[in-house]
Amino acid sequence: MGAVLGATALDVVTAQALPAQESTAQAAARHYSERSGFPMGVEASRGMARDFDAPRDMRTPEALRPPSLH
Repeated sequence: MGAVLGATALDVVTAQALPAQESTAQAAARHYSERSGFPMGVEASRGMARDFDAPRDMRTPEALRPPSLH
C-alpha cells in the first residue's frame, strides 16, 4: 500500500511540473516554415542522383526480384 501511495504522490508531483516545462519549450520553439531542406534549392537538386549505383547490399535480393522479361 505504501508503494502505491508513493508512486501516486510521484505522479502528482510530476503532473504539476509538466505544464511549467511545456510553456518553456513552446517559448523556445523554432520556426522552419521557410526552409525546404534543400540547401541549393529544389530545382538544383533534381536529377543529382541519376548516376547513383546502389551498392549490392542495398539492392533487392535476387530471390525476391521479379522474373526477367527478356
